[in-house]
Amino acid sequence: MLLLKSELERALRATKRNLGSAIAVHILGTYLFKESKDTLTIRTGNLTSSTKTTIKIGQGEEKEYCVPARLYDLLSLLPDLMLNVRNEGGKLVIRHGKSEYRLPILSGDEFPADIEKDPAQFEIELEAKDYLDKLQTVEVAAAKAKDDARGFDALYYEIIDNQMVLTATDTMILSTTNISQKYPVETVNAIVTKESSDILKAVLLEAKDERVTLRIASKTVELETPGVTFITLKSSTKVYPDYRKVIPQLNNIMFTIDREKLLEVLSRLIRINERKQVKFTMKGNSVIVSGYEIGEEKIPGTLEGASEFEFYANPEKMKLVMMTHKKPEVTIRLKEAHKPILIVDDHLSLIMPVRGEA
Repeated sequence: MLLLKSELERALRATKRNLGSAIAVHILGTYLFKESKDTLTIRTGNLTSSTKTTIKIGQGEEKEYCVPARLYDLLSLLPDLMLNVRNEGGKLVIRHGKSEYRLPILSGDEFPADIEKDPAQFEIELEAKDYLDKLQTVEVAAAKAKDDARGFDALYYEIIDNQMVLTATDTMILSTTNISQKYPVETVNAIVTKESSDILKAVLLEAKDERVTLRIASKTVELETPGVTFITLKSSTKVYPDYRKVIPQLNNIMFTIDREKLLEVLSRLIRINERKQVKFTMKGNSVIVSGYEIGEEKIPGTLEGASEFEFYANPEKMKLVMMTHKKPEVTIRLKEAHKPILIVDDHLSLIMPVRGEA
């Protein structure tokens, strides 16, 4: 087949994030190539997810085979010229100008079958950049897989009041945001593992300024961009908690503070504080943030709804949440010292307080 080096490199990069571990299962660490006369379809994936793209070629043959991941590394080192690529005697022969390279190939017979699509229950077009921004905002609250045995290493999609809402929580912090406007569907939901969500993010990065389509079906979640299709099975082993029960209502105490100054103070306390807790004492026009037996720092702010208020929080979790908010000032909403702490602007964040002495 004949094609530009840059076109093949782009297609490999677009599907690269879904390459499996060649150490665990060798075939999953390869790209599946499916040639026809004038197209090449490239697919990566496993039994739970699949990333696929198709590019135009010349002089293709009706063949299907698996190519090692290092083909991408090779192409990244070559100038952009026309390639002549052939499957010859169990080798992928790549002719590039006066040079020739040979890579071993495997039969495509053992590569996992593509994920079977089912009819979409929900479908919406989104700007790739906007969707990526919302994913990155919410995912900070998802648990790390190695630390989690309860199924919180995932993101949750659901319809609330006819809007698609995206949520993540590790039970200490929670982040949730709308990713669509009003939509005439009531019962759609999906749990997507953090691993699959990371692949979805890589596809969105490649899409850049394009519009993309998100589809949610009874068994799958699919993202389609102008060049790539990613599909993953919904997680069937996880049951997402009813997180709305922990969001307190009637939070009549509010404290508005400079976000950047708070981040600076939290960063310093994280480095020198021996305990994963800091004390916030709000009074009048300032808040005192103190660590355990290491002193305190004062930050200007405005308290409403009480003359004085204090609570304890994990500084690392508080910093993670503050980094997802973009406005110069944030308003911390509270009800009682032992109730969750809310921050609401373009999305909602929740931080669970901790007990302790500072």
